[in-house]
Amino acid sequence: MWILSDDDSYQHVIRVEGMPSGYGDVFKLVEVADISSITGRSGSCVVVSGLVCLGDYLEDGFGDDDTMNELNSILATYGYCNVDDVKTQYGDQATQIIAECVFETGGLMKNAIIFAGTKAECVGFIYKSLISTGPSAA
Repeated sequence: MWILSDDDSYQHVIRVEGMPSGYGDVFKLVEVADISSITGRSGSCVVVSGLVCLGDYLEDGFGDDDTMNELNSILATYGYCNVDDVKTQYGDQATQIIAECVFETGGLMKNAIIFAGTKAECVGFIYKSLISTGPSAA
């Protein structure tokens, strides 16, 4: 089930079930990104989508030093000390929070742009095409 995880960017996250072992927890995320500063057109937005495989970072909870350093650097930009800090604060929801941080850090460079339009059109696309519930774009 999709979860609205950030209402400012209409970010939604869903845990992907049935992945082969070795991928760890896998999450699909989508959000609306304002690209007005890139296009020079006010109100230009895109829907960005990404897949975060936490097995890339957390091999049974313990990644290698370089990978853990990268992940801890990402988490530090959100005010967390390290992976254990996120686990302490969020318990069972920790992997989702970590996936959100990794996704957001990737931005437009590492995630796929799957739709472009105004903010209202992008929000409508998320709810009509991906989530299939929630408000339609006005």
